Amino acid sequence: MVGSVPPEVAEAKAILAAISWVQATKLPVNVLQTDCKSIVDKVYNAKCHNSVVNDIVLCIKNLLLFSPNLVIVHVPRELNKIAHVCARAGLGLDSERVWNGSLPSFVT
Repeated sequence: MVGSVPPEVAEAKAILAAISWVQATKLPVNVLQTDCKSIVDKVYNAKCHNSVVNDIVLCIKNLLLFSPNLVIVHVPRELNKIAHVCARAGLGLDSERVWNGSLPSFVT
């Protein structure tokens, strides 16, 4: 994302983008994992507040209506370290990389 946004907004937008991508590509994904517990709690909570985050959460809930088998679950950050390492490495790339199924050298 360009600019400075609160981390919770960035996490919510990432989840929204992931769901949109899964639906657009028609991949059979049933579980979307995130280490942002506050967003998972908001998605599955009936309460609604007026804020930027809750507007994004409402969009997430609406997209989930079209993917009834898709659930969003929280995973502790300690169990999500490989994803963070890969994301940080991806930020430094100048070109596209192809994953061949084995772990990249920067992860091991």
